[in-house]
Amino acid sequence: QRKFIAAVDNKTGEVTDWNPDADDPVNTILSNGKTLYVGGSFDSIGGQNRESLAALDSANGKVTNWSPHNIFCCIESIVLSGTKLYIGGRFDNINQCFGFSNYAILDINDTLVSTSQKNSRKINSTKLCNIKVTKYSNKLNIHFNNEVQSPIILALHDIQGKKLQTFHDRTLLPGAHVIPIDISRFAKGCYYVVLKAQRFQAVQRVVLW
Repeated sequence: QRKFIAAVDNKTGEVTDWNPDADDPVNTILSNGKTLYVGGSFDSIGGQNRESLAALDSANGKVTNWSPHNIFCCIESIVLSGTKLYIGGRFDNINQCFGFSNYAILDINDTLVSTSQKNSRKINSTKLCNIKVTKYSNKLNIHFNNEVQSPIILALHDIQGKKLQTFHDRTLLPGAHVIPIDISRFAKGCYYVVLKAQRFQAVQRVVLW
């Protein structure tokens, strides 16, 4: 039994022993090599008290010591750029610092809030690289928006983070884009679509079946 978060073997599709066990929904996951940053509306994950945002060890699922406090009430998007973690959702309080309005930037090396930005609306995804994946036959359609003209790199990684293939590497104009990628040669299992725009990166998990 798994609650709101699980790991699937990328070859067999079977659920692994990895089990952080959240008490409420996990909305977004971002991988940074050895660490997974997860956001949602949970109060507890991996047996530890964490409010809406946590860092997990990718190998064993244990919660790390990184722990921003008092995030009310929901994280719905995470993007990593360098050591800065950009979060979006519905909240106005982090580490007892008020004045946030659904968007903030944290440092992954500590729990200090490095920057805030006013925003009166709920944020479903940050505007750095908003990506969505739809499947049609043997293709994945990668939908995303970029706000400025910039080089865009789109690649598929396996569950361990190894790059399997780069599908796109060129500059795109601002706006909404759709890039189809052929997945016919890849086995069933769990993968990550990684989208990079300049120094920003967004990751979306996909399961091929």
